[in-house]
Amino acid sequence: MLEMFAALVLGIIFTVIGYGAEVKWLYIIGVLIMPLALLWGALFKAEDDTKIKITLLAMAGIILAAIVMSSFSLSIY
Repeated sequence: MLEMFAALVLGIIFTVIGYGAEVKWLYIIGVLIMPLALLWGALFKAEDDTKIKITLLAMAGIILAAIVMSSFSLSIY
């Protein structure tokens, strides 16, 4: 689980730095790392605890829905 949290923190750091410095590719990489880390943790790292798996999958789904909704306003050129 520690690897999943490290990847999640790395995604948040990339997102904040990319947004603050207006570097779109770094922002996009950070935004994509976060739900992938949560999915990886839910599917492979949460041993037998169903509550943790459901929570991680729900968080990944919420982040993916926010990405899809906000990608319409993000102009990538």
